Amino acid sequence: MKYKYNGSIMDERMEVFLESFLPDLPPYLEEIACVSEENHVPIIRQQTRKLLSFIIKTRNISLILEIGTAIGYSSLCMAYDNDVKIDTMRKCITE
Repeated sequence: MKYKYNGSIMDERMEVFLESFLPDLPPYLEEIACVSEENHVPIIRQQTRKLLSFIIKTRNISLILEIGTAIGYSSLCMAYDNDVKIDTMRKCITE
């Protein structure tokens, strides 16, 4: 059987499993996602968000270093419903 890439990082069974494990996002994160899409600001994909949250929960991760952040959406997602401390770094160009 030839594998056809559908743009997903995981198969449908894994996504259904993660959906059952993780809570829905609060309205403020949904709003940030909408605003970032309208303004063409890249944010973490939902499947990646679900996978990271699952890893954070199951591995009891408490410290995270995020390198590269646009508006902080992925940090907010990782912090939501997880007891973690997140440090972020990004390159700032000053003129």
